[in-house]
Amino acid sequence: MKTGLVLFIFVSFLLWICESLKCEDPWVLLHRNCVLFERTPILPWKAAQQKCEDYGGSLISVNSYRERIALQKGLMSRIKKPNELYWWVGLSHNRSEARWVWQDGSFLSLRSRYISKSPWARGEPDNRGGNELCADFHFTGKMFDKDCSEQKPFICERIKITPAPRQTTTTTPTPSSVSSTSPTLVSSTISPETSVPLHTSDSTTQQDNISTKHKTTITSNITTTSFPSKTSISQSKLQPLTKTTTTPPKLTSSTFYASKPTASSYINRKPECPEVFAYGIKWPATRIATTVKQPCPDTAGYSTWTCVPNSGWKEQPNLTECSSSDIQRINKMVDSIINRKSFPTTEDMVLIAANLTESVVSSYHMTAADISTSTAILQHMVKAKPKNVKETETMLREVVKAGNYLFSKTEVSRNILLDDKERAASDLLFVIEDTALGMTDALQTTAFISTKTEKIYVSLNVLNISSSAQDLEFNTGEEGTSFIIPYSVLQKYRSDGIVKAVFMTHYDLGNILKTNDDTADVEVASNVVSASIAGDKTIAFPSPVRFTIQLSRTYGEAAQPLCSFWNFSEGVYGQWSQEGCNYIKGNGTHVTCQCTHLSNFAILMDVSGVKLTYEHTKFLRYITFIGCIISISCLALSWITFQCVRSLDGERNSIHKNLVFCLFAAELIFIIGIDRTDDRVSCAAIALLLHFFFLSSFMWMLMEGVHIVVLLQQVFDTAKNNMRYYYLVGYGISITIVGTTAGINFKAYGTDDFCWITTDQWFIWSFTGPVAVILIINTTILMYALSMVCRHSAYVFARERSQQSNFRAWIQGAFAVEVLLGSTWVFGYFFINESTVAFAYTFTVLNSIQGLFIFIFHCLLNKKIRFEYKKLAHVRHNSQSSTKSASFKKKDGSYEVYVST
Repeated sequence: MKTGLVLFIFVSFLLWICESLKCEDPWVLLHRNCVLFERTPILPWKAAQQKCEDYGGSLISVNSYRERIALQKGLMSRIKKPNELYWWVGLSHNRSEARWVWQDGSFLSLRSRYISKSPWARGEPDNRGGNELCADFHFTGKMFDKDCSEQKPFICERIKITPAPRQTTTTTPTPSSVSSTSPTLVSSTISPETSVPLHTSDSTTQQDNISTKHKTTITSNITTTSFPSKTSISQSKLQPLTKTTTTPPKLTSSTFYASKPTASSYINRKPECPEVFAYGIKWPATRIATTVKQPCPDTAGYSTWTCVPNSGWKEQPNLTECSSSDIQRINKMVDSIINRKSFPTTEDMVLIAANLTESVVSSYHMTAADISTSTAILQHMVKAKPKNVKETETMLREVVKAGNYLFSKTEVSRNILLDDKERAASDLLFVIEDTALGMTDALQTTAFISTKTEKIYVSLNVLNISSSAQDLEFNTGEEGTSFIIPYSVLQKYRSDGIVKAVFMTHYDLGNILKTNDDTADVEVASNVVSASIAGDKTIAFPSPVRFTIQLSRTYGEAAQPLCSFWNFSEGVYGQWSQEGCNYIKGNGTHVTCQCTHLSNFAILMDVSGVKLTYEHTKFLRYITFIGCIISISCLALSWITFQCVRSLDGERNSIHKNLVFCLFAAELIFIIGIDRTDDRVSCAAIALLLHFFFLSSFMWMLMEGVHIVVLLQQVFDTAKNNMRYYYLVGYGISITIVGTTAGINFKAYGTDDFCWITTDQWFIWSFTGPVAVILIINTTILMYALSMVCRHSAYVFARERSQQSNFRAWIQGAFAVEVLLGSTWVFGYFFINESTVAFAYTFTVLNSIQGLFIFIFHCLLNKKIRFEYKKLAHVRHNSQSSTKSASFKKKDGSYEVYVST
């Protein structure tokens, strides 16, 4: 009885849910909301929005990737005519905010165009003609910015609300002021009943009471919170509206909209900092303005972190008790000095910085807590006020030195998670810039102070612009990297004709400050350069700042440069952003941009048109695997042949054995470890071995050419043995080049994509340089040898005419092998640097047939070897048809075939 009752209630509940999810015809349910695909009439964007409002909805807002896919599938089944490929959606560009805004009030960040699941089509939005301010949705699931006056079909959305019995209450209108584009924040507290005041843009509305089956109530205090906005307008009297519903409105990741789609109100459902794992510690979800205390992971102390209003977890935690004893000692020194003096002296802070540098350098490994506490110590440096240029120079040098070693430790430490590395680098970037800018307070006359370390270059500049009305151009120290700040900007921030500016370059910082999506085809393609002016608090300059940055490597034409800056206010600890920055021009080595603000700039490179797709990568792996197995098998068979066939004894055979052995080892290591990039040390070792064996392969190919010339000069006088010299060159030069490269910088071995030599700082030329020289020399040698055989065959081969054809075939085979090896690595160079499909397939195929090619030219086309193969096949045939058996016996370093009965 009880079971039947429970089952009845459960079935009734399911039927009620299914009934509540229905949409009246012609609306259809799509991702929790009712959607209308309106083919006719085709309208401009604004008229389409008005039409949707007449239907009681709005142009659709797509707030998630899953919703976009659902919309695409729904659209695909409804396209019947060619003019139905593009549909208006509720996304338009707000010029005053310089942002794309959905009709439900949420923003679509411009950086979304650079992530792997971007809603924008490639190259969009481009604002062609300057009037493409509305977005349409293509049947492929991508969006395009279009002229709002174009006529298209459109998609309406109506939040699915199935009303329960409700009562409507009219209230007295109350005045309210809201942002023109920003949602109204409703701060919520939980109480026994639900009552959510909602604002709409209508001059007169009604107020309903929202209630749910569970009788959960949110008593809301309304506060107006604006997103970054230049202007806000006061609307006419607005009436609160209260609705009774059994179905919650459409949800986004952190908010939901409870009015009709055109309303700008939203409810913050989580007035707290979310749970996060940072600095090696798990921090629970915490209420705003509350400090949470957690035990340190490796020590007996405790750490604290405050959830700050409007900032969340962005402020640094107190991890002092989790730091090493040295860092704690230095932190106590800082506290003692600051408590004792209101303004610490330069000598005090220089001593602190020097102690910090010594502690960081001597530390075997540093934890995230050590880096965070050290950064907090550096932040106190700004409290010191240098009295003159000399003190400023001394303090700047010590601060930059400490920051340099902190960056280095952060980059290489294996005890710090990637997110914590990025967080630490972002904090260091801010602290060093803030400290350097604070040091300019002591400089009241024209001055130039600079210091440079392995990771950081900083320049303090005090300029008198009273006598000159020119733009400021500054070269950052790198070739071709410069800033141009307009005179109008300088004039705005001058004081008594003096302008103070700080320029910085952070080398290799892009290795830590990654792009915002791990799966994105966007990478940091330059060093991070920074410019700041004392007193700069402007959001946008009247005239844009122009800068040119040198790229870290050469990119193909399909790569798209993105002028970017590190925005500390985005994300948890900062993200790359392109807002306010535009691409001007570029070539293979430099990119020029202009931005309406100063910040920490870098060039991000969108290589989505360059990098291989998943399908190509998967297919290339199959080709590589199968091809390399064939190649390695052929190389092994070639080596066995050269080793076992007695008639091939001699220097030529020894050269071939070493060439085959080097290629065999290189191919085997290549197929096993070329993409083992997880472990940096193992990857570096693999890259070093590949460098050695491939280079040795080319060296032995050169030795074959040299040996041919030696034989021609000696006219087959083989009494002199040259192998010891060949070994010295074949392996000795390779060891020297590889050892020198590793000695200069072992980090040159291993990249993020391949276990190979990095292209940074020209290290790739330790391979391509020798290979290019070998190819030129060997080509010259072989052409000379071939011409010599043809011109002097009458007396060179007077005793045995057959030697002439054999010798010519040998030279031609050597030349063919050189062409194969050379062309393989010409395409290999472009494949590793460009990763284009054509180069990828060409390199993979050529690399996979090297062993087969050598086996054909040096074994199958060699008459002696073919004769030995026939003998072996004949012996095997006889052994199978009689009682005779064949065996190999070694004699004088070679093998002979013995047949026994």
